[in-house]
Amino acid sequence: MVGSSNSFVFEATSYVLIQFFHNPPPAGAKQLLKIIIINPVHLHHLFESRSRSMKQLVNTARAPLPIGPYNQAVAFNGLLFVSGQIAIDPSSGNLVIDHIEAETHQVLQNLQAILEAGGSSLQKVLKATVFVKDMELFGRINAVYGEYFQPEFAPARELVQVTALPKYVNIEISVIAQI
Repeated sequence: MVGSSNSFVFEATSYVLIQFFHNPPPAGAKQLLKIIIINPVHLHHLFESRSRSMKQLVNTARAPLPIGPYNQAVAFNGLLFVSGQIAIDPSSGNLVIDHIEAETHQVLQNLQAILEAGGSSLQKVLKATVFVKDMELFGRINAVYGEYFQPEFAPARELVQVTALPKYVNIEISVIAQI
């Protein structure tokens, strides 16, 4: 009876590994399966590390839908690459361009929603890229930016003036974060 039980566990786990790796289990799989059977935490780590190294698309209704052929973010290998966000209110679809402070708040709220949907947060942002239409707005943008990124976890950043941005907004920000 013990032999058939182990055989069943081996076959069931082999099926899982085949589905997961899309190939037959590697040589020495019986030994690997014994370890997994003894300590199922190993299986969790195996699946987690495999899924982290696969490209995963991230989209949420809490941020504006993409206005082109791209996704709000892509997760890969423990990192989240968030597409540039502009000040579109996701609930109405309208631009928030009353003044640069409101526009910057909306951009950062959109980024925060996408980060959270991707399993990250503003505290885990490693790099931010800020595009502005007018460098004269830097001080006002920086004041709002500082409300979202405290010095103890502020990311690396560049702020670049450009000629124009999508929908003729004044600011766009993209980030790369740890998951």
